Amino acid sequence: VKKESYTNDDMITAESDRVMIRGPKSLLTKVANGIATVDLSGKSESFSDLYDIVLVDEDGTAVIDEKITLLNENVKVSVEILPTKMLPKSAIK
Repeated sequence: VKKESYTNDDMITAESDRVMIRGPKSLLTKVANGIATVDLSGKSESFSDLYDIVLVDEDGTAVIDEKITLLNENVKVSVEILPTKMLPKSAIK
């Protein structure tokens, strides 16, 4: 996010909070979460886009196996970004 902009975790929402996967139980038990990485670099306005989902284990390591099928491969993520303004200290009472 650009210096003159602001966002936080509460202002980032995913269209769905669930990931559907299919495969052998022995492999599915290794999967702890599905994550989508959103790059906020240089952003100064709110936006929405589709992002690929990556399956990870409890340590955050990607779980990649041909026998696991990700039924929803991406997720729509919306990010609210608000403008900020620097005030001189004299304006703060």
